[in-house]
Amino acid sequence: MAICWISSYPKSGNTWFRAFLTNYIEQPSAPADIDTLLGWKWASQRSWLDSVLGFDSSLVSYDEINVLRPYIYAWAGQRAGIEYYKVHERFSKNKQGKPIFAGGGIFGCVYIVRNPLDVAVSYAHHLDVTIDDAVSIMTDPEHAIQVRQGKYSPHVRQHIGTWSENVTSWTANRFIPVHVIRYEDMYFQPLVTFSKVLDFLRFEPRPNAVEKAMKFSKFGEMRRQEMSGRFHDKPATMEKFFRRGITGDWKNVLTDAQISRIIDAHGPAMAEFSYL
Repeated sequence: MAICWISSYPKSGNTWFRAFLTNYIEQPSAPADIDTLLGWKWASQRSWLDSVLGFDSSLVSYDEINVLRPYIYAWAGQRAGIEYYKVHERFSKNKQGKPIFAGGGIFGCVYIVRNPLDVAVSYAHHLDVTIDDAVSIMTDPEHAIQVRQGKYSPHVRQHIGTWSENVTSWTANRFIPVHVIRYEDMYFQPLVTFSKVLDFLRFEPRPNAVEKAMKFSKFGEMRRQEMSGRFHDKPATMEKFFRRGITGDWKNVLTDAQISRIIDAHGPAMAEFSYL
């Protein structure tokens, strides 16, 4: 079971892509349950890490668990087939200089990138902060989630970094193959975009199955499921996880000053992915 990371900066389309992939692989007769999508298991998920280690990972430090994580992933990747894991962390090395997300048992990564101007709007809503605060968070090299240490913390600390760092750390890494897809291309060119990523994942082409999976993973369907029941990825304080599911909303929301701050901070990476 080789591991394929499904990675992105938060609020960049990770859940959408995993919904498509689940519907494509499983070919259900009705849209797949958003609480049981492929990649529901996070690379940082404490319960899974503990089950492999055989002890409570809250007993060791963040640096110590990161020394162990490459070995955990290598162990998990020994069996045949591919298993998908969700990641929001930046691609980085541990204190021993070993890449955390590379090595034995790793197939590669699908990285989803989204225009940071839109990410700022969506992330502000997700974190329940102002857009100015979200812009600041996206430029903070120390930005991390699940920072509290303890037995009841569901994840180990996830070092996100800045938007630019997160994107380039994965897309420019020299350790594992990465297939990059843009949120905007999933939106405007879904058939071509999803077909290419399936080729990267070594699936045989099945155009009808791709179109069916696209239909079953539409934003409206995911919103319907969220509104009719529980979605475990939604923070308890959040009214709606699936907010609007569009591109270019930043044009209606951001001020000129906010736009300038984002471009000044992330211009080179934005240009690389045709966002300027």
